[in-house]
Amino acid sequence: MEASFPSSSNSTQQALSSKHTVLNLYIHIFKMSSAQRLIKSNEPGKFIATFNIDGDLHHFSGNVNPPTQPFESSAAVLEYGSVASLEGSQQFTGIIGSRDEASFTFSDGTAIKGPLDIPVNPASQVSGTGYWSQG
Repeated sequence: MEASFPSSSNSTQQALSSKHTVLNLYIHIFKMSSAQRLIKSNEPGKFIATFNIDGDLHHFSGNVNPPTQPFESSAAVLEYGSVASLEGSQQFTGIIGSRDEASFTFSDGTAIKGPLDIPVNPASQVSGTGYWSQG
């Protein structure tokens, strides 16, 4: 006796449609936006990253530990989930000098990274705190 299965049932189509909707929602929610500008460190252990988002300048002033030599990236990229995440004080981890770039990652997935204009040697893994401001 052979079992017979319909080639397409209503419940199967609804389940697939539901999964497709959830997947699209997931992609939409977690899609990161990006902005370009610069990261500049004029003194050991401190940096400012500036990005233009919809005509508004957003600045992140950070302190890194251990302090590193000054560095700069004039082609830095900010990846963020929402403009609302670019507020207040935040902690980050990062690396300066590996593959001649600087990279900082925040707990909410926000990231700042860019190629260094002048190499930094040796590379340093860092952590730190900083705050976002606008203007």
